[in-house]
Amino acid sequence: MNRRIIKIGALALTLVLSVSALCACAGNGDTPSEGQIYTPTAEETVETKGRHTDNSTSTSDYILRYQSSDYTVVVPADNAEVTRSARELISVFGEITGEYLPLVTDDSVTWSDSARYISVGDTALAQNRSVSCDAAFGTDGFRIVTEGKTVFLVGGGNNGVQYACDEFLWHTLGVDWVHPDHYVYDESITDVVLYDYDITEIPDFTSRRAASYRDSDYRLRHWRQQASITEDMIDGDWQHWVHNATYWFMTDDENDISNHPEWAAQGTTIDTDNTEANAVCFNANGDGDSRDIMLEVAFEKVRKALVEGKEGKYIPLSIEDNFARCSCDECVALEEQYGAYSASGLLFLNDLADKVRAWYETEEGTQYADREIQFVWLVYTSTWDCPDVKTFDLDEMVTVWLAPINMDYTKSIYDEANMLYREGIEQWTTLSKKPVLTWFYNTNFYYYMIDYDDYNTIQDLHKFMAQYDVADMWSQGQGASREFAGFYTYKLYLTSKLQWNVNADVNALKERWFNGYFGAAADTMLSWFENMEAWYAHCRTFTETPLGGYRSLYQSVITTSFYPRYVVRNWLSYAEQAFEDIAYLKDTNAERYSLIYDRICRVRLSPLYILNELYASDYSDADLKELRRTFYQDAVRTQVDLIKEHNGELLSYVQGWDI
Repeated sequence: MNRRIIKIGALALTLVLSVSALCACAGNGDTPSEGQIYTPTAEETVETKGRHTDNSTSTSDYILRYQSSDYTVVVPADNAEVTRSARELISVFGEITGEYLPLVTDDSVTWSDSARYISVGDTALAQNRSVSCDAAFGTDGFRIVTEGKTVFLVGGGNNGVQYACDEFLWHTLGVDWVHPDHYVYDESITDVVLYDYDITEIPDFTSRRAASYRDSDYRLRHWRQQASITEDMIDGDWQHWVHNATYWFMTDDENDISNHPEWAAQGTTIDTDNTEANAVCFNANGDGDSRDIMLEVAFEKVRKALVEGKEGKYIPLSIEDNFARCSCDECVALEEQYGAYSASGLLFLNDLADKVRAWYETEEGTQYADREIQFVWLVYTSTWDCPDVKTFDLDEMVTVWLAPINMDYTKSIYDEANMLYREGIEQWTTLSKKPVLTWFYNTNFYYYMIDYDDYNTIQDLHKFMAQYDVADMWSQGQGASREFAGFYTYKLYLTSKLQWNVNADVNALKERWFNGYFGAAADTMLSWFENMEAWYAHCRTFTETPLGGYRSLYQSVITTSFYPRYVVRNWLSYAEQAFEDIAYLKDTNAERYSLIYDRICRVRLSPLYILNELYASDYSDADLKELRRTFYQDAVRTQVDLIKEHNGELLSYVQGWDI
């Protein structure tokens, strides 16, 4: 592997079988004939709403020369977040070069063509030179521009400024955050050349979420990610940001859902203590007067949230986390009329939007009329089918949240197996007059210890979605775990890059991440990953129960056909080789050795788990105890604390092991 020399950054510590190689291309890029599915190849770019341009050229001048710099970092006098980003830039720059640049506020400097500044944010210097980002940049887009000897890092908002700082460090020192808490850099760089920078970056998706770390937006800032969409959700008396339909109609008065059995979907009963078992009938089982009461209950909760000043934009009303549906005559008739069961719920939201607009015309409501709110309908399980876009009119105050949980993510979105979901996305994005939210998935929720094999389909999914008006791009995974087994961290890194730029070079990103994350063990770990990918490709060709398929997120994969013992033990041999690769670091850089050693151990958790699940009876009592002890100690030390989504705590899993 041709890799740059890299070194682990210290900021995080101070701040807070062989089978044939797989072909990554899907399709040949030729213009399809009518009715043929068009599949862009990995090499092709697709048009997006983002911008990614770099017209920078080098100059004969330097920002850093012979470990010395005469540059000063300038920030606005009154923006704490921008100052924090600038301080971090100074810290990383100093840790790598030994030169810590001074920091001043913009009220203490003046512009000149020869002044040597790194201007961060909307400083007086930037205003003087009219260097800014217009509305098209949103909050996250940014520019890096050189004027005279000054480098300007400006963003559409504070996020954009943070990302500009990170991009500047990448261009100058090769800084890459391969993990939210750790960066690597190009150790071969000694002098930092001053470039005539002309960089413009606007993300392909406005809001991006993939890194399922149970933490804050601040921790995920270097991956240009949000931790959660909940901050955009209005916190009302519907009690939860998803699967909350039953909660909407809990009022603790006579118009509580428990007093209106007609509000329950036909064939179900309402259990207010276990709402996931419920389903609501948005037609009140055909009782028009009762449906009017339902609407009034829902409207009152919206009115209350707005009057109380609850922040946010989205108001979610979504079905429960099940497959239940109403079979009353009214729901069936509307499904037949519009071609989708979701018609009843969407018509209810249309009427609710009308009530809100009517309230805006009143003395009390007029002050809220300019506030943008969006009712959000979850497109999930029983509501996946879209109403006929030719006959159904969705109110502009209503948008949809696409959650194709049954899709096979081990196959490309362009694969015939996913045609239902591809067509559904096309229909829903046509029906909605507003940008849609998305909720994709990237793990097997029964087996966090095992890599869910969607690595080669992630780019196709993002390229496909980039052609639509998407407000939020989310890929749900192992959200409650601090760290992850297998190669899952690479998946999060890759997804974060593709959510910013769907046309990014995946092969280059893969090499970059493996080099940065595993250091001297990169070649071995990449070989392990590619061997695993090739094996999974083989498993997808099985004639009986192939890997993947409908609801592959819940597929039972712990079988000897998917994981023959020789395959799993071969993967363990890669770990042993990787340990040998880094052994020299014990004496030369113990801190770096420990960091990479633990990363290898996280990947090793996967084959250890499989051996325990499938082949425990093959071991002597002593050997099995040692295998289990290694698994448990590695998991605890490396903070991998979940085995699966529900009831998957590590301590519960190892209970009774006597280790």
